[in-house]
Amino acid sequence: MVADAEASGWEAPRVRIYASESLQHVKYLACGGGSPETLLWLNSRAFFALIDLEAVGDIQRGMSTVHFSDSTQEPLTSSIAAAPVSPEQQLGRTLEYKFLADSMVARVGKWLRTIGMDVIVWDPYAASKEVASPDQKAALLALAVREQRILLTRDKKLASRRDAGACFVVSSDDPFQQFQEIKTHFALRLVKEEMMSRCSRCNAKGFDVVDLDYVRTQTADEVHPNVLEVVTEFWVCRVCHKIYWEGPKYDSNYANLLRMFDDHSIVEPQHPPNAAVGKE
Repeated sequence: MVADAEASGWEAPRVRIYASESLQHVKYLACGGGSPETLLWLNSRAFFALIDLEAVGDIQRGMSTVHFSDSTQEPLTSSIAAAPVSPEQQLGRTLEYKFLADSMVARVGKWLRTIGMDVIVWDPYAASKEVASPDQKAALLALAVREQRILLTRDKKLASRRDAGACFVVSSDDPFQQFQEIKTHFALRLVKEEMMSRCSRCNAKGFDVVDLDYVRTQTADEVHPNVLEVVTEFWVCRVCHKIYWEGPKYDSNYANLLRMFDDHSIVEPQHPPNAAVGKE
């Protein structure tokens, strides 16, 4: 077969290989070794120097989306050795993940949303009313795939299903340990400007400042009359219109979130605080 191909001048079509630029920022790459029990550790510089790359760009990783401040940068090739990027340099080049937390990690999902992460927390009871399918797990996986979200769960069987997309299975049943697993695996940082920037009810991003007259027109279920006697600053979600204010536990909750990150993982504000940040 090889001799016949050479005699006829036939040449196998060139396979284009694309690799994410972010792979050049790590020292080693873990590659499959041909069997479930074998893993190869390759030097990333040697990998990019030896393989024939058509282009190295900013490629979507799993179910996440990569946003760069400069969208006009030229594509890299394997001959370019990229230097490691420090956390300070990464301020304008943040990898933004989208998560879907199932009921097993719902508490962690709410914490992630509080620090500004795009997280949908799966509510099986609400879903049973909205989704006609009796297979709630199929509906959960379909939502993750449809919205390109990484599913966070403790259910190994769920993650191994054929209809599952990108999943991350936490090993601990303790919410604090689960948070640390997710934070470490995805190299999450706490950007202070993003803290409490999402609605805790609907996950929407963006709030408007409202005055006391507006709040008085709302029902007591939204704001208790006693709150109106001591609070003068309020914010409202632009999507679901949930009202927020700075309550007595705000400072302690804020401090607890900070303690979940080391100093190197906390990004200080680069601009004056946004007056429309939601607080409850």
